Order: sequence, then structure tokens, then C-alpha cells
Amino acid sequence: MRTYPHLVSATAKIHLCEAGIDVPDGDPEIELRDERWMVHLPGGMMAIFAATDAGAERIRREGELLRLLERHVSFRAPRVVTPISQTSCEVRRKVEGMVGFWSVFRRALDDSGLSRRIGHSIAELLAELHSALPLDTVRELLPIRTSWPPHSNWIREHIPQVTNDRTLIDKIDALLEIYGALDITDCDRVPVHGDVGLHNLVFQPDTLEVAGIFDFDSAAFTDRHFDLRYLELHPEQPAMLEAAIATYETNTGRTLSRQRILLHNAASAVGFLAYRVGHAPDERWCGRTLKRRRCRQRSFQKRGRGR
Repeated sequence: MRTYPHLVSATAKIHLCEAGIDVPDGDPEIELRDERWMVHLPGGMMAIFAATDAGAERIRREGELLRLLERHVSFRAPRVVTPISQTSCEVRRKVEGMVGFWSVFRRALDDSGLSRRIGHSIAELLAELHSALPLDTVRELLPIRTSWPPHSNWIREHIPQVTNDRTLIDKIDALLEIYGALDITDCDRVPVHGDVGLHNLVFQPDTLEVAGIFDFDSAAFTDRHFDLRYLELHPEQPAMLEAAIATYETNTGRTLSRQRILLHNAASAVGFLAYRVGHAPDERWCGRTLKRRRCRQRSFQKRGRGR
């Protein structure tokens, strides 16, 4: 599979024409994301080129998973139009609808009814994702660990470069000890999306109904609870998470642990805190300043101690 350390519009257009994709005049928007070049095209299409060998593997794995989803699930996800095995890039059709994390977040935060409707829709989607795919195939295809949060040793190494709050550092260390000892039973190990949240959902613009989900790059064969970790918008607004848990348990017959979900959230929040190395405290990085990130992390850390 060919890689492109540097990709310019002219090169992208040549390969897209070879793939039978009609590219209009002008330079398409090109974005480098996680070792892959995303080329945004008209008509809800996107081409993906590998920037590195690791990026090529990510494209291959996600493309195979998307083709599995197309055959086995009813919810909407990106569709592979031209697989990378046939040309120098993989062309995908995006899910149609509105993508707008902050606008939906603010409305859901103030509207518990909307939060519950979104939570219900997400849980229906997750119940199908976690049970419909052939397990032997996904076991071979997907890693057994998600890419986030980072490994505990990496977090421990970077946290002191972000904060010198010894009490917080000690609490983070204790949290990581609990998280590292987390045992995933065979019945809870399923194919997960790995990054379920408002940022990876597509909505109907008029009703804000969930229209589909995208970005399966973080998919893994791991704990089913992981896919609900971002569904509590705020500690005082649990409506989305509670609705999701109720619907998921009804649809699957599986009982979920709220503490386990919050533990996944707390570990992820700690990872984002460690990821702030090199960024000023008042700089918005990964959506929050240092003060807001620490407040958020402390909140979930307090409630994520159990299993």
C-alpha cells in the first residue's frame, strides 16, 4: 500500500481520477489526521490516503470494519465506495446530516428530554454494534485495547509536567491502579466503536435525531461499558447516560455498571489532562482550559472509584 509523507492537491486528483472519482475544478480540502490524509470531496464523499505505514494499516482495518457494518447492521455509518486495494486511496461516502458537537451539547445540556432521546438512540445503535457482528472475524480484525486512554505509565510520566498538585497526582495514581486492575470478562468483551460521543454522531438538522455515527478508527474488541463513557454530559445532567443504560439493558438483556462506565470516563479524563504537556493553562486544548479539565477530571475521579 503506497504512502504519502506529503500530499498535494494535484497528486490527490490524479489518483482520484484513476479511481473513477470525478473531482471538480479547484483544489480539494486536504487535512492530515492521525497519519492519514483526509481529502474532502463534494457530494458527501471523502478520500483517505496513507501518510505512513501505520496510517495505511489504520485505513485497512477501519475499511474492513465498515464493510462488515454495511452487511450486518441497520444503523448508518460511512460506506466504502472504492477500497484502497484497488487504487492508491480509499474513497468513502459520509453519513448525511448535521455534525455540530457544541451546538448539540449546549442544547442537550439544557434539555433533559433531548438528552434522553439522544441517549436512547445511541443505546439502540450500540446494542446492535455490540451483538450483530461475527465475533470470530472481529477478534482477528480488532485490537483488544482501545487507543485511548494512553497507557498508565505514559500518564504517570506526563502528569507532573502539567500540574504540581501533589494531592491530585496521588489521586490519579490511585485511580490508575484501580483502572489497571480492571478485569474484562468474556461476556463483556464485544466490538466497540471506541469513541462514542456527540463529536462522532450525525444528527437530523430539524429534529436532532441521531442519523448515524462515524470515525471507527478507535474500534476495539474490549469492554462494552467503554462505549458509554462519554454519555454523561455533566455530573448534574445524567439524563443521556441514564436513558442509554435503560435502553441498552432492555435491548441486550445485559446489566451495565454505572461505576464501571464512570471509571472509564475518569481514566480518559486523566489521559486528556496528561495530554496537555506543552500547552499553557489558559489555552483551550482538546476543548478545555487546564482549570476546566481539572474540575472535570476531579468530578469523575471521585465517582469512578468503584467497579
